[in-house]
Amino acid sequence: MSPVTLSTSKWTPIGPAPIETAGGLGAISGRIEAAAPDLTDPTVLYVAGNNGGVWKNINPPGWVPLTDYMPSLSFGGYHPLVVHPSNHDLILGVVSGQGAGLLKSVNAGVTWQLLANSQFDQQGLGSVAVHPTNTDLMYISAGWFGVWKSTDGGNSWTKLAALPGGNVTDLILAKFNSNYLYVGVVGNSGASQAQNGVYRSTDGGSTWQLLTGLPSGAA
Repeated sequence: MSPVTLSTSKWTPIGPAPIETAGGLGAISGRIEAAAPDLTDPTVLYVAGNNGGVWKNINPPGWVPLTDYMPSLSFGGYHPLVVHPSNHDLILGVVSGQGAGLLKSVNAGVTWQLLANSQFDQQGLGSVAVHPTNTDLMYISAGWFGVWKSTDGGNSWTKLAALPGGNVTDLILAKFNSNYLYVGVVGNSGASQAQNGVYRSTDGGSTWQLLTGLPSGAA
């Protein structure tokens, strides 16, 4: 394999390449949905492909698939993959559809567990947010299924019930304060349309406030 020359003025594809390129966005298998760097090693990067699973750049030989044997390879959403900031061997990813749940590796991607499949099978999971130092505390967004919280490393989950109905598209935990969470809610229509928007929690998801000042609409 010839070396890749990178440039600061243009993007260079370094793989993995799509498995299928014909059809609409939903038919393109292997497109990259997320990239998660190892914050302790700038040479290590994990990526998640839609219907392509988790890959890791190992040099040599290059990009290596890590989860081909798992029930679901379906990554979507906005933040579906993370290297834990306090433990670079802990890799977490949420997969959707048949075989949905939390993929967890405690040895930098060598082996994986699928957690909470009985709870989230067939659901669309879009984001996983982790506490910066507590490896047992994490949250996931599950689309129309709401926001869920785990305090035992992903083994069991509790739904956060204070949010209104709708499709939770994204979820992040603020770096400046681990009690602050933000979610995006869409899909409400008719009399419930005003419930769409960005919600903030300042108490770890116990209560939520709809943030004002953003445009409102059916989306």
